[in-house]
Amino acid sequence: MRKEQSMHRMQFYIEPELRDELESLAKQRNVPMAELIREAIRSYVIRERPPGKKDPLFNIIGMFKSSDGPSDVAINHDKYIYRKDWE
Repeated sequence: MRKEQSMHRMQFYIEPELRDELESLAKQRNVPMAELIREAIRSYVIRERPPGKKDPLFNIIGMFKSSDGPSDVAINHDKYIYRKDWE
């Protein structure tokens, strides 16, 4: 996350055992517990998004079913995934 983005403070309760495990994991990874919580929430939100709001990268699945498709997908994947005007 970029430093210039604003954060919203939230307060919530968790079980003591979960807090202890979170603290241990944060120490292992040498990051604040808050970062682990943000990471977990971000992962959950991405996983639970409605199908239409997923990353365009998922659109590549099944895109090229025939052998006569483009041969430069490895190099120009952004062109095929994000459908931007490329030169």
